[in-house]
Amino acid sequence: NKPIVLQTDYNCMIDTINFTGDLEIDLNRYTLAVKLIVLSGEESITISNGSLLGKYVDNILHSTITARENASITLDDVDYYTEATGAIAYDNSSITVRNGTVIHAVGFGLGTNAGDPLGYDVKVTVTDSAVYADPDPTTAGTAILFNVPGLLTITDSTIHGYYQGVIVRGGNAIITGSTINN
Repeated sequence: NKPIVLQTDYNCMIDTINFTGDLEIDLNRYTLAVKLIVLSGEESITISNGSLLGKYVDNILHSTITARENASITLDDVDYYTEATGAIAYDNSSITVRNGTVIHAVGFGLGTNAGDPLGYDVKVTVTDSAVYADPDPTTAGTAILFNVPGLLTITDSTIHGYYQGVIVRGGNAIITGSTINN
């Protein structure tokens, strides 16, 4: 029930971090390198105050951080780099990116999954942050993909895609005070 606080840079050797309940990781201005973090349902994770490096590169469309049903991901003041998709939310889940977080992803920066017709209600919120789909002509090239019923909110942020900045194919989007380009 206490946050994990890094005391040095840490290269996690576990292929997939699975856990139950709520997990808080204070990077304490250090770098955490991970392959995959999977919230299988009902969990929440908050990662704050440092750098996160996604090491999974087998498929750019797979996500370094995945929130399955009824789970939540929060990135708070994190510099996050991954050679895959940054984070993806499934049914009734949420992604919150805030307080100067910068995401650089080769796949989608943030995304949703339209593969299950039940219980969407996904929420993706980006506030005072930046999401980049890094330039690679062989990848998705989209900073944010929102393709399910739910709510995408972008406020006072920079969204930069290689092919597309933001794709909204489902749900509602509220975008204010932000720059979106590709």
